[in-house]
Amino acid sequence: MLESSALDLTRRDGESSDADPASPPMIGRYRVDDVLGSGGMGTAYRGWDPRLRRPVAVKVIRASRSPRSSDRRRLFREAQALAAFAHPNVVAVYEVGTHEGAVFIAMELVLGQTLRSWAKDPDRTWQDIVLMYVAAGRGLVEAHRKGIIHRDFKPANVLVGDDGRARVLDFGLATAVGHAAPATATRDDELALGPDAERLTLDGAVMGTPAYMAPEQARGEPVTPASDQFSFCVSLWEGLTMRRPYRGDTLQEVQRRIKKGLRTPPPEPVTVPAHVLALLDRGLEHDVDRRWPTLPSLLDALEAACESPRRAGWAWGLVGVGALAGIAAWSITRADATRCEGAKEWAEAWPSTRRDALADQAPALADVANAALDSYAERWVAAHDEACEAGAEAPALLDVRMQCLRSTKTAAVGAASVLTASPALTVEDARSVLAGLPPPAACLEPSAATPANALPRDPRAANAVVLLRARLSAARAQATTGKTDAAYREAVAVHQEAQSLRFVPLTVQAQTLRGLLASRNGDLDDAQEQLTQAFWGATDVGDEEAATEASIEMAWLTGYLQGRHAEGVEWVRHFEAAMRRRGRDPSGKASQVLGPIYFDWDRLEEARPHLEASLQEALRDADDDLGVGIAQMNLGNLYYELAQPRLAQRAFDAARARLTTALPDGGPDLLLLDINQGAMLLDLHRDAASARPMLARGLAKAERVLGAEHPTTALALTKVAQLRDLDGDLASAEGMYERALEIYRDHGSELDVLTAESGLALAYHRAGNVAASERLWQKVATEAAAKLGPTHVLACSAQYGLGRLAEGRHDLGAATALFESALSNTGEHTRADALNVRRALVRTLLRDGRLERAEALAVSTVRWATNAYGPDSAHAFSAEVSAALVLAKTEPAAGRIALRRLVLPPAIEPGRIEPRAEGLLALAVLIRDEDRVGALALAEEAKRDLGPHALPFERRTIERLLESLR
Repeated sequence: MLESSALDLTRRDGESSDADPASPPMIGRYRVDDVLGSGGMGTAYRGWDPRLRRPVAVKVIRASRSPRSSDRRRLFREAQALAAFAHPNVVAVYEVGTHEGAVFIAMELVLGQTLRSWAKDPDRTWQDIVLMYVAAGRGLVEAHRKGIIHRDFKPANVLVGDDGRARVLDFGLATAVGHAAPATATRDDELALGPDAERLTLDGAVMGTPAYMAPEQARGEPVTPASDQFSFCVSLWEGLTMRRPYRGDTLQEVQRRIKKGLRTPPPEPVTVPAHVLALLDRGLEHDVDRRWPTLPSLLDALEAACESPRRAGWAWGLVGVGALAGIAAWSITRADATRCEGAKEWAEAWPSTRRDALADQAPALADVANAALDSYAERWVAAHDEACEAGAEAPALLDVRMQCLRSTKTAAVGAASVLTASPALTVEDARSVLAGLPPPAACLEPSAATPANALPRDPRAANAVVLLRARLSAARAQATTGKTDAAYREAVAVHQEAQSLRFVPLTVQAQTLRGLLASRNGDLDDAQEQLTQAFWGATDVGDEEAATEASIEMAWLTGYLQGRHAEGVEWVRHFEAAMRRRGRDPSGKASQVLGPIYFDWDRLEEARPHLEASLQEALRDADDDLGVGIAQMNLGNLYYELAQPRLAQRAFDAARARLTTALPDGGPDLLLLDINQGAMLLDLHRDAASARPMLARGLAKAERVLGAEHPTTALALTKVAQLRDLDGDLASAEGMYERALEIYRDHGSELDVLTAESGLALAYHRAGNVAASERLWQKVATEAAAKLGPTHVLACSAQYGLGRLAEGRHDLGAATALFESALSNTGEHTRADALNVRRALVRTLLRDGRLERAEALAVSTVRWATNAYGPDSAHAFSAEVSAALVLAKTEPAAGRIALRRLVLPPAIEPGRIEPRAEGLLALAVLIRDEDRVGALALAEEAKRDLGPHALPFERRTIERLLESLR
């Protein structure tokens, strides 16, 4: 019977007037009776076409709808889309029209049930469900060929007739390929339908059913066949597992989970083979480009999966692999006498045609690559045959060794494929890729029987695992060539497919590589999440290799990149424990990480032995130019922080020679060397001319190689900003500091943020924005003391900055107190910061008339700087100028002689310019009464030398002196 809320259905004009008054009502020429269903778009009725004498379904808009509503337009689109073609898996449309202001569609009447209800029958096998969905998918493919996207594919929009045929219906949301979705949903899209709800509670959602909606469609972007592919995979996943892959109570939550790849695992137990779910995994990718290239290719793969015999679930183990297909194809059945033909196995994996392809596509690499692969092949064949020959005596180890050898073979083939596909790579790139291959001989050792080489017992699942491990090997090789973005995307894809296989050893390996590459790309949040899970997962299954790799990267990430030093040291302890479980000495690798962590922690004396040990460890490998270069660069950084410019310069020059040899085409390590060495020349030598090309080159490379948002790019920005500051380009300096600060806030550590804020505070002061400078210095002082400790260099630098501000407003008491506090906290630090604090304190003590205290500090500073840096250093010169200033106050004649001796010779070394200018001004004051012209010349020379280096109050002081002398 009709619903009471349905249209007032009357006889159509032109029908016989003597019809039975009790005959069924009419819609157009169709008689209708029972309600078939009612939903957001309208109500469907069972009907009869008296002209063609056939049953039909008639769909109309509810009476409550306005004739100009969006549903009316959508209904016309549905009819037009369906009438555009005929296909056995698409419901046939006969007519679209209007009746009494209502829109109706007459279509094929399908007696049956929705695909959702059909799939819930407990007698259905997974193959039955897959093949029925494939049939529906063929209907979608035909629509795509006609340029039509469904945009609302879901189980409720597919009818399975009593004839066993699936038909797609409800193209009411269909639109031409590439057209964007309507902007917002109607209220019907806000309906909640209970525990099996398809529609979620939305806030301005785009058209479609959000639970099945592709992310690009949810964003209102143009839809393509890939959008329907995504909805198809959600629907089939649900049909096979009885739950959707991405669950959530709101569209925003579902889309967030899609973006992060947070799929809901299938329930336990699930009888669907993992390789089938893996096919759907690809179609569920957030990134359109990562999905199947076409829907037909997915449907073909699903059909092929259904042709194999049914298989039960599996458990993973180290034995019982069976016969595998594809790249993993070989048999380890002990009755097969050909299993010991290692040369044949290798030739099948790397035939002459692939060697020729490498020569054709990458001729510059072919000689090196093929020679390396030939050498590797000899070792692999020897290890393979040795394992086979020993199989009779040790049959329990045969499968384990063969599994391990298969992994090394696929790793080699994957690496070679990377070279073939990347003809622009250099010979050094090729060597780096091939040098990272696992040694075949290791498969003969007892340690070969590890989870890293484990395979599931189910042959098809084992084949999938081997293929995925080959992809991981290729991704590692790709990362070696610097293509970390592409390698990361592949690692994410393999990780997701590994999760669908539910084979923990592979998941751990994929998650480890994903985390490592996320860390390299500066995505520290993803890196931390993946590496933490990978470490504990590896520990659970006993994969110590993955555990060591994940823990040492976590130590670097937390302890150095994020400045959480104590946590980083704790991760080093985890690494050391995992290494000892592998029977290896962890000290060398641990020092390589502990040195930078302690260095960043400002615990320089603890850092020094680790950095020196790292260099000695690297020097043991005569061919490790890269490792030696990095170790030398780290020592150079240590000497830089200790304000020992000669040692720093020597270490940086040695590092450059090594890194240039190791990386002839450049790389992240060389650009970091440019930044560090340029910063040292700028900070310690004040040699802007030499620093400028290095810093400019480092910044350009960082932006190109690492990206505009990488923390290393931010580091380069701060140093180039310092150059701009010294050049007097204050607006540009501020902009660069602010950009670096934004990067650090998103991707850096608290230490990075505070460092950038320190630079910006100084830039504000130099530009005359005293209020902004003081606010920022105060923030740095408070947070650095609380988070890093009052003796940390940043806490002391902030006190120094605040003291300079107080000095500028002539608050000598406050300035002196701040400098005193900073000095007590720096202690005997041998760095430029400590020297600046000492000289500033001498200056304020003099101006405040505290001559005895000033003299004692000046004398001790000369002794301290001479011992720390040497009597001929710029630092000792600076200390001697401060002592001469005190002497000029206490004994003017002696002070004049001392100043003449120190400042009248030209200051060749950049580090001497500023203290010399200060001495020139003091000497000008001493001689102005007797030699006004000479005093004016000295003051003008000091002004030229200081240039933009001077702070605003210093520039005002110089101008007043010049005015008095003119």
